[in-house]
Amino acid sequence: MQQETQRKGFMGGVARALNATGSFMVSAYDVSADFTVAMYNQLKKTPDLLKKTPDLWKKTVDLMSFTPALASKTKDLFVGGVSKIKLKKDEAGELEDKIEEYEDKIKGLFYEIGQEGASAEKLDSDKAKKLISDVKEYEKEIQRLKVRIAELEDIKKAEKLKQKEKKAEEKKTAETKATRKKAKPVDTGTVNANIKSKTDKAVKLGEFDTDSDRAIFSKIAADLLDSDMEIKILSAAELGKIGNKAAVPILLEAVNYNNPFLTTEVVNSLTNIGDTQAIELFVDLLNDPAYRVRLSSLRGLYKIGEGDRIKQILTEALKDEHPEVRRMAATYIGWKDITEAVPSLVQSLNDKEDKVRKAAAITLASLKDKTAVLPLMRLLGDDNVEIREKALESLSILTGESISFDVQLSGSALAGAIEELKDWWQKEKLGKVESFELPSEGESVSVEAVTEVQEVPDETSPEASPVQEPVAETHESITEAALAAMSAEEPAAEESAALEATTEGQDSRLSEAQLRDMSKSEIIALCTERGIECDETFTKTELIELYLK
Repeated sequence: MQQETQRKGFMGGVARALNATGSFMVSAYDVSADFTVAMYNQLKKTPDLLKKTPDLWKKTVDLMSFTPALASKTKDLFVGGVSKIKLKKDEAGELEDKIEEYEDKIKGLFYEIGQEGASAEKLDSDKAKKLISDVKEYEKEIQRLKVRIAELEDIKKAEKLKQKEKKAEEKKTAETKATRKKAKPVDTGTVNANIKSKTDKAVKLGEFDTDSDRAIFSKIAADLLDSDMEIKILSAAELGKIGNKAAVPILLEAVNYNNPFLTTEVVNSLTNIGDTQAIELFVDLLNDPAYRVRLSSLRGLYKIGEGDRIKQILTEALKDEHPEVRRMAATYIGWKDITEAVPSLVQSLNDKEDKVRKAAAITLASLKDKTAVLPLMRLLGDDNVEIREKALESLSILTGESISFDVQLSGSALAGAIEELKDWWQKEKLGKVESFELPSEGESVSVEAVTEVQEVPDETSPEASPVQEPVAETHESITEAALAAMSAEEPAAEESAALEATTEGQDSRLSEAQLRDMSKSEIIALCTERGIECDETFTKTELIELYLK
């Protein structure tokens, strides 16, 4: 007894802690027991309450049986819990420990080498050579581990950057949603009155081929006043099919019903009619909370909008919160031949949605901007094999080469194949620069000749057929036709033009690369000078093809 009271130090502290814990648990057990007895006595006085809570006694007994178990677990924690806690190091920490271990081994080896090399003759011994060889191996391994640590640091930084970008994107998406146009309360009476007034005016002043057409138009427009929303939607669709511009003011007013399904159909009808009065409405509706409304408005701007403003709007749509809007924005950019959007399309190759990345890859190929080659090579490492295949097709179009690449590779083999492809492309570009011959002394040379190296393609390359843009009533049909049309595009048009540019005895026509640096109006002027029929409705790509033919 006297020995126990005289315990000191760590063990004494543990003993006191255990005694205190045990005392607490005994006290808790006593309190629980007293409480249970008191509760049972009370329940005997109120038999009805006991009948209503038949499981109360069982729960109380479970509580009592749990108390000593809790005491046992608490004691286990004091006895062995702390000793079982281990701090797990990350991979970089383990590698650093390994480096320290190897460095210690190298010190030991140097000590042995010092002992062995007391004389010059002994340094040439097999043992000394073996020791020196081991040192070199350890040093090589240390260097490899340091490289791996640096890689892990880069990965960690990339993950942090990715998380930061993700948070920024989420913040931007939240801000965009907050700024979306809120649905206004609909004054149905006022909207109905306005539609009736505009319908009467359109029937009276509109141009119709026959009185029968006028009567049909009046009846269809009047259905916009029907109380059934489905009838309204059908009426808006029919007005679009008729295609009479007299319907434009009526349809513009129908948007004020603030129904997303009706608004989508109204936008489609206005697009089919093709009146530019609708452009401002389409721009405004790009902030609509319903993505289908934004999608149909984007299609409308593609169909009837022109100029730098529309190009900017289509490019900005690549950042829309809905993937379908982003996908079609990429597609329309390709159809509009908006080369200014290439940097934004390259960013879209990192989009979280497969269909957006796929559309961006197809469009980059159609724009034929070789600055997209390296980003597309990185896309060959995409998790989706179908995206890899599309990236490979786009690379073949851009480089004009038949690239051999196994899209089924994975892990380090895939990373290595991509790096080899990048090296090839860098050497390919360097080779073109080196192959450029300077003019002989006294020979004149044009600015175009020194700023561009012409490629001479294989004479057997097939001629490219121009992409035919599909004509459709609604945006759904265009969506499916878009990627199919663009993926079918052949790269040989550029090769054919380059071949013509290098043919002996050719005229003074410009190359395709030179034409792409010119504005659309300048190309139209060149075509007109050569008697080629064209106008503003042609895309830049079509104008270039006409000029080169």
